[in-house]
Amino acid sequence: MMPFTYGFVGWFTNVVALKMTFYPLEFVGIPPYLGWQGIVPKKAQKLALKSVNIMTERLIKVEDFFSKVDPDQLETEFQPILNDLIPSATHEIVHHINPILRKHLENGHGEEIVRAVQEKCAHTVKNIMVQVKENVSSVFNFRSLVLRKLTGPNVERIVNIFEEVGSKEFKFIEHCGWALGGALGIAQAVLWNYLPIWWTLPIQGVIVGYITNWVALTMIFRPLYEKRVGPIKYRGLFIARQEEVSKKYSNVFATQVLTARNVLEEILYKRAARTLVETIQAETESAATRLNLAGQLDAENNGEDSDFENTKKEVIRKVSDSLAGSSTKLETYMGRAMSIENNMFKRMKDLPPEEFEPILRSAFQEDEYVLILIGSVLGAIVGLVQGIYMIAV
Repeated sequence: MMPFTYGFVGWFTNVVALKMTFYPLEFVGIPPYLGWQGIVPKKAQKLALKSVNIMTERLIKVEDFFSKVDPDQLETEFQPILNDLIPSATHEIVHHINPILRKHLENGHGEEIVRAVQEKCAHTVKNIMVQVKENVSSVFNFRSLVLRKLTGPNVERIVNIFEEVGSKEFKFIEHCGWALGGALGIAQAVLWNYLPIWWTLPIQGVIVGYITNWVALTMIFRPLYEKRVGPIKYRGLFIARQEEVSKKYSNVFATQVLTARNVLEEILYKRAARTLVETIQAETESAATRLNLAGQLDAENNGEDSDFENTKKEVIRKVSDSLAGSSTKLETYMGRAMSIENNMFKRMKDLPPEEFEPILRSAFQEDEYVLILIGSVLGAIVGLVQGIYMIAV
């Protein structure tokens, strides 16, 4: 039974180690130390930053995102949608200004404000994209976008990325546990014939749990370069799959993080909505000045918590959501123009092994020793149960 028992131990300790790498997403237990949170969700901020650094240094030139995007094409597709939103957005904001001013401005002057806003915002979309192409870093915060999409309430996304990219390696870890644990179990059975002392079994359990976890993790990433022993050639499993992993990693990032919608939300939807609201406010103030009306638009003077400010925020949200909901065709165009997946894949598959390895290993590296120790502890527990059983029989 020893080979079967330790085959199970090797498999079980490796499975537990993997699960504890990714789950639970939130800390379970009594904080700060009595409990557990998956290594990846716990280190999500740091891992996301590593992903950003790898991408910006080796895989992506942010300027390439927009080099093929035509501002005139965007204006043709998008500006009519924005124009249709101007009347309702203007009336919404004017309706929530100082009641004394509102009474005069709504009495025949509301349409003047709408026309002025439409004139001033006639090329908002084109102007924003021209600014983006001229100076990407001042408009598009790539780092901030990736961090928001992979951390906080979106932490499950970074877990999914690592699980998808390393799915074959994780299966190997499980199978390696069975095979190596079984082989060590045979050695244990032989040793038991010569040294049938029950307390040696927990010690052997520690060794088996440690070795199976350590060997499995090592074989995934080492050696970086192909080695040969006689006719046998071998290399780290993850490194050997570089092209396949690159394709999957690029696809996951392009479809879950750096989507055309996410990029447009960052550079266009909210920016266009804010520009619109700021223009409405400016034109409303200009109309009040022309009519010699005294007083501020915001009657409450409560800063960020006033009804007027809350209305502006709500209008920005509505306009942004309306733009996002009406731009499927535009997002398809942007996705093709940016070619994120294709560009990432081409560069990633050609990375040297030293730079490719951290893409998956960063999920384990800082706490690798914890995963190996978990295997040792679980192996010791099983060995102790074995020892008790041997005494009983």
